[in-house]
Amino acid sequence: MFTLVAVLCHLVSGVPLCSDEIITESIYENAGGRVGDPVEIHSLPPECAFKAKETIAAWIGEHPVYKSWDLRGWKCFPNKSKGA
Repeated sequence: MFTLVAVLCHLVSGVPLCSDEIITESIYENAGGRVGDPVEIHSLPPECAFKAKETIAAWIGEHPVYKSWDLRGWKCFPNKSKGA
């Protein structure tokens, strides 16, 4: 499994404030590794590249406080394997 993290930003008194928000930990298949391990982009599941924006948009729809924030990017990290 992979964790999808969105990088969301907005301006506070003219200064950008950014936050990493965990969007989901359940939709991506496991490619091994542990949370926080560096992941090469070619080793990420295609779902991270192709479904991330759609998944983040749905999450923002459920969390209205972030509707005015800008999506600056996203990251995927492998979750810790069971028994590891």
